[in-house]
Amino acid sequence: MKRLMLALTVAVVLSSMPFERAEAAPKSLGEQMLLLEGRVVDLDFRDRTLDEVLKFFSDLTEVNLVISPVLQNERPVDELRVTLALSRVSVKTALTVICELKGLAAVYRHGVIMITTPKDARGKPQLRLYSIADLTVRIRDFPAPDIMLRPSGAENFGEIGGKEEEGQEHAFADPEFISELITANTGSGTWEDEGVSITANERHLVVRQYPTVHREIDSLLALLRAYR
Repeated sequence: MKRLMLALTVAVVLSSMPFERAEAAPKSLGEQMLLLEGRVVDLDFRDRTLDEVLKFFSDLTEVNLVISPVLQNERPVDELRVTLALSRVSVKTALTVICELKGLAAVYRHGVIMITTPKDARGKPQLRLYSIADLTVRIRDFPAPDIMLRPSGAENFGEIGGKEEEGQEHAFADPEFISELITANTGSGTWEDEGVSITANERHLVVRQYPTVHREIDSLLALLRAYR
């Protein structure tokens, strides 16, 4: 009975203690990008670890920046050191420069921004079906009637409506050519990755690629349609 009374007393005391409500951190990527872009700083890092740099940026912007487990496993964190001096740049620009210099990439996961390897940032290949029938279709020519002037009473005044000619070949009529254009101009260095593939027929492209590369393919196909 005494133990029960003690537990109830502790519960009452705890419930009456003032606790500050923690402010919710921005959850969307857009909100976090605004914070990173809005903070302009002067930087002078001298042989600082990447972890120290990210903590400095996090304190400035209240954006959670962390090193991904994949990067920690592939490259010793102590070897990822930063020496960099920049004037009047946004934190986003500074972070982009550091990632490029160190061969890293940033990706938004679980409500935080992770610094990781480019391959890990790309995620897993996804399967998509692209319609290209409008690109590969041959352009047909419908000539005007062949009307020949003949003397009165002459036969065979000419056919009403010319004969439809065969479809004319054009640059995109071959689906393999479209496939080659895509692999040559998108997804640099990724088409040999495991799980990545592309096949083509006259109506469709079947592509398994990373989400970022799919966006490149969408843009390229839009350009091809505009050109055609």
